[in-house]
Amino acid sequence: MDIKKYQKVSSDIWGIFKKHLPADADLGEFTADVSELDRKYKDTDEYLFMQKLLKVYFDELNRMKG
Repeated sequence: MDIKKYQKVSSDIWGIFKKHLPADADLGEFTADVSELDRKYKDTDEYLFMQKLLKVYFDELNRMKG
């Protein structure tokens, strides 16, 4: 996988993180956003990286939101 692919996955996940970080964010959309990423990267080289990075961001979001 080349650096541009890593950058694209990171950017997509960062977008979800910052969308759901504000205190008034609707977390009901989180599952739909993650499902969209899952469909986007399914059966690609980027899929495993996407899952690992998403877990890191999800854990941080969970910690910050309580």
